[in-house]
Amino acid sequence: MGKLILILLSVLYAKAYNAQTLTAQNTNPVIGEEVNYAKGPYFNPGASGMGQTWNFSAHVPGQVSSYIVLSASQAGVTSNTLCNMVKGDPELTSKKDYLSVTPNGIEIVGYNSAILQSGLGCGYLNSKTDLVYPLSIGMTFTDTWSGGVYNGPYTFTVFGTQTLTADATGTLVTFNSTYTNVIRIHAVSSYTETKLVGGNPTSTLVISCDSYSWYSPGIHTPVLVVKNYPTPGGTPSTPISIFYNLPPDPVGMLTNRNDLSELYKVVNPSEDLLIIKSLAPLIEEINTKIFDAMGKLIYEQNWREIQTIEIDVSGVDNGIYYLVIMNKEGRSSSKKVLVQH
Repeated sequence: MGKLILILLSVLYAKAYNAQTLTAQNTNPVIGEEVNYAKGPYFNPGASGMGQTWNFSAHVPGQVSSYIVLSASQAGVTSNTLCNMVKGDPELTSKKDYLSVTPNGIEIVGYNSAILQSGLGCGYLNSKTDLVYPLSIGMTFTDTWSGGVYNGPYTFTVFGTQTLTADATGTLVTFNSTYTNVIRIHAVSSYTETKLVGGNPTSTLVISCDSYSWYSPGIHTPVLVVKNYPTPGGTPSTPISIFYNLPPDPVGMLTNRNDLSELYKVVNPSEDLLIIKSLAPLIEEINTKIFDAMGKLIYEQNWREIQTIEIDVSGVDNGIYYLVIMNKEGRSSSKKVLVQH
């Protein structure tokens, strides 16, 4: 697809240093697989190089969401013949990315979004490279891509360039797990979007993006992405982190409609004590429950007439847990808490 590939260091160099290698067999998405993810604020991605340890366990994202990887026919994509898989976009939940997934890599060949009039999809005339295989430390490649979309009376054309470099390997520690076999991809990209009316350009928007993605061979998504927009514009343009490879929210505990979160403050992360402070004059009567990441109830206690609750969590493993607080009227508050001894 008109790609320029430049290999700075050979695969033999990577093997000599026992570096990780991404291949289609251990990295490509799988049709029918459910992908769970959660978004959080941007943070510094840390150092490059071999043998790094990145400890980001203090960064706890928000609510877990998910999408299912679909085939083109399952997603109803008939106009884009290059597309063979469709996945969700964590940054824009109304957007679906059209992919061409092959043994040689992953290309983004278009997308669809609810914001487009009549659900029209965008097709890339020159597709955007997401990954190429095999990919090892020290390898880099540059890709140019372009496309356009019709949305009512408007036409938008986009032209962009992206350089991806496998700049680091090592161990990644997140709030959810430790990954000892990771390779990091640094992507620097920019694109120009031009709006045309009646064939005449009326506005031009330039957007740049700098992102880092950590991959662990055998997991069909990155396990972590941190992304910044030095030249912001359009949507999205807010620096962000995205955690993948997560368990689903147990019994929807983070989406309760009768939220009590304005009444209680939870000290997070917790070491040996999980501390809950009432922002009201006094806790009259509440029930607290703690679930592990798989939804198993590990603690339950009723409390009455107390200002601050202290729950002993010294005997539980480090990791993410779900705290549910419920009052006698049935209103509840659901929070993720990180236990880190």
